[in-house]
Amino acid sequence: MKTCVIDIETSVNNVGEDAVGDEKGSPFCPMNTIELIGVYQDEQYREYVPQQMGSDAWMFNADMLIGHNIRFDLMYLLKTYPWFEEWLHDPEHYIWDTQLAEYLLTGHTSQWASLDDVSVKYGGTLKDDRIKKMWDDGVKTEDIPAELLSSYLKHDVMNTHLVFQAQMKEARKLNMFPLLKSQFHALKATLEMWKNGLRFDKEMAIVAIEETYEVKERLEKEIKDVFASTHPKLPREKIEAGSNDMLSRTLFGGRYVYRGDEPLYDDDGKPVVYKSGKQKGLHKTKRVDKEDVIMPWFAADPKWETKKAGIYSVGDDVISSLQPQSKEQEEVLSLIKEFRGVCKDLDTYFTGYSALAWPENDMWFIHGSLNHCATGTGRLSSSRPNLQNMSAKVR
Repeated sequence: MKTCVIDIETSVNNVGEDAVGDEKGSPFCPMNTIELIGVYQDEQYREYVPQQMGSDAWMFNADMLIGHNIRFDLMYLLKTYPWFEEWLHDPEHYIWDTQLAEYLLTGHTSQWASLDDVSVKYGGTLKDDRIKKMWDDGVKTEDIPAELLSSYLKHDVMNTHLVFQAQMKEARKLNMFPLLKSQFHALKATLEMWKNGLRFDKEMAIVAIEETYEVKERLEKEIKDVFASTHPKLPREKIEAGSNDMLSRTLFGGRYVYRGDEPLYDDDGKPVVYKSGKQKGLHKTKRVDKEDVIMPWFAADPKWETKKAGIYSVGDDVISSLQPQSKEQEEVLSLIKEFRGVCKDLDTYFTGYSALAWPENDMWFIHGSLNHCATGTGRLSSSRPNLQNMSAKVR
């Protein structure tokens, strides 16, 4: 089988006010392009700029492309060269992802293994971290000195080749080629899903944000009213509808600190009074921290204790387990559940999804990531966003 190790350096322009998500090098950012391509084939290392790659590119005479977290490189190839899709979809062509291979060869213990980690394991060397620091400092890839970027790229390609050779030996020893082959084919499938994305109606989401925000404001006021009744000595501006500490004290009782007035006395124990002005004769006071106690509505299970003294967990599982004994308790629990649901709809789904949607052909798409190397069980996970746990309200 003819193999080719490949790595790609790209621009990192998905930044600033117009950024979508937090991935600077996102292949879905129109401003991001391939800057440099490094390949190792037939015991030779070569570099190319994007314009040198045509449909007759000799490295794609290979039967297998090898890379670390190779889906990133493959996505850029698909974005840049429409003809590459035919090579990738050919069932006789294979990919080998050294990150995914390491995950499988180690029984799912090496999750999201970095190239540095696996390189050192198999006898390679650590890369020069000056390039990463430049990216972190906001330097554009195209502004990095060519000799530095070239050296960085070659180092990654050669380390990937070294890792691939070692993983091949390990796979033979463990008789794992059938599993690896099936998972690399699966990676092709999820790559296609990532590329196509999920169509998102952003205009409808904007309307939903406005409507949901109004509901949130109403529920927030009602919860503040509840907290104000249980924390009567706290100024209303100090009351937070989303405060788990306040909710814990409201449901399970507890103590809270507030600022209050305390009369002043002189050294002889006599009251200190104002000697002139509008308050003449009145007792002087000073502001101090004072403590008040809230009586519990429910009995708290000791297993709900948190690291904060007197504060209990008030997660959704705890709230759902409580058995109201009065209409007032039932209404409060229902209010809390509704408020949390609205906050999740607003922050995670309507606002959160809108912030991850890319404009494409007068439509919007979310390119969620299906991850092969993120769990201890071997199952897929989903991120940016988690499309495996969607609300019915956004479907």
